[in-house]
Amino acid sequence: MLTSLKLAQTGGQCELTREQIALRRAALFETIIDSMTEHVLVVDRTGAVIFGNKSQRKHLDGAPAPRTREEWEEAYAIHTADGSRKLEFSEWPLNRALRGDFIESIELRARFPGQSDNFFLLSSRPLIDETTGQIEGAIFVSRDITAMRRTEEELRHSQKLETIGQLTGGIAHDFNNVLAAVLNSSEVLARAVVGDEKLERAAATIEKAALRGAELTRHLLAFARHQTLSPKPIDLASFLTDALMLIRPAIGAMIEIDVEVQHGLHAFADPVQLTTALLNLCVNARDAMSGVGELTIRICETEGLVEICVADTGCGMSPEVRERAVEPFFTTKEVGKGSGLGLSMVYGFAQQSGGNLRIESKPGAGARITLALPKAAAPAPVAISAAPPTLPVSPMRVLIVDDDAMVREALKLHLSSAGFQTTTAADGPEAIALIEAGLEFDLLFTDMVMPRGMTGLALAEKLRERRPEIRVIVSTGYVEDDLPEAGPNWLLLRKPYSSNELFGAIRRLILTGS
Repeated sequence: MLTSLKLAQTGGQCELTREQIALRRAALFETIIDSMTEHVLVVDRTGAVIFGNKSQRKHLDGAPAPRTREEWEEAYAIHTADGSRKLEFSEWPLNRALRGDFIESIELRARFPGQSDNFFLLSSRPLIDETTGQIEGAIFVSRDITAMRRTEEELRHSQKLETIGQLTGGIAHDFNNVLAAVLNSSEVLARAVVGDEKLERAAATIEKAALRGAELTRHLLAFARHQTLSPKPIDLASFLTDALMLIRPAIGAMIEIDVEVQHGLHAFADPVQLTTALLNLCVNARDAMSGVGELTIRICETEGLVEICVADTGCGMSPEVRERAVEPFFTTKEVGKGSGLGLSMVYGFAQQSGGNLRIESKPGAGARITLALPKAAAPAPVAISAAPPTLPVSPMRVLIVDDDAMVREALKLHLSSAGFQTTTAADGPEAIALIEAGLEFDLLFTDMVMPRGMTGLALAEKLRERRPEIRVIVSTGYVEDDLPEAGPNWLLLRKPYSSNELFGAIRRLILTGS
């Protein structure tokens, strides 16, 4: 604090006047207050702003300061921190402070003109005249914690997705075991009924259904794990047929779906991320229609791009909302009913894939969102044979290790019918016991995740201590990022697998040893 200010001059000494000292003190005080990152605001007894520091003025961004309490109420909306309740005007810190309340570090959510919701940590004090004891105004000091709250929301969202991913992974792993058993059994059945046209069609239908289920399961797993893009040609008519199996239960029975597809079109994109993008668009449309209305999905070709258009009969968007629709975390939904990431994820996917996203909408007239992607040529057809490839070594002794009895028996039946000698074990310790009892085998076919504290890789490593030359196939239904696809004398086989994939892996190990 300045207690005295004196100016030395030649020939004598001149004291500054009290007024000059006060002015300099005021200038110093304002400089200090303006250097603060916190917002400092002072109002008089009527609510008129008589001082705001630099941070406060910057936040208002040129908007005129309110001159009365009524103008405050008209200009701003104040909510509880969680956004669940709008504060009555009498509850505002402004009125509480002018009534004499002292407020310490209360968190509030405020909406300012032209801005989205902001979060503040605020303290306030009444300004009391020392002579009269009357309240002459109030001072408010607040800190903008919006960025911190947004980061926390993003973290919570990531944790939620991680939890969903873990649940999805466990369910999909069990479902993959079921599909693996169905595929193995259907392929054995296909070989057994050759010549009976009716049974051949039945076996082919079973296999086709299992393969479709396997593809949907892969979509769920990859969605949960946020895989990097793996683009390939996608038959959009077939893709939409599969995607509708996810879309219909997600949007509810009260929404009618109309599909218009130009057949023969292929897009070059990641099928998993495309499924996620389309599902996001349809769920957004459902919310815009409050669960009741008409949803149209149209696929066509325009100017060298293929377009997937999702149109709804919902509430539509204002120009302001449409302009910000793809901004991360921007949402018009109620608190807790949307992350604000749906359209931003679709937009990012479109850009990364070499396409674009267009939004057309008016209030009360629904919305039409078009995802455009690069066009691809139709891939060459892949020949599928029900018979296993010819193997150079037979009979081959295979030790099958899987904790799922259904998978073990189906795989045993499949391999045995192809001429292999098979032995089964339910887990790693049981397999080791068989080896110690004198079992000889040429190939270990093991599940990755098993009980009793031993994974498939751990079992393979332990057996290789005895026999380094052993060939190993590790099968898994999970989407592990850190699991290599192959190594010396071993391969990774993703569940569920086809007959060609199974026997192809065995042949590769025999011919190349890797």
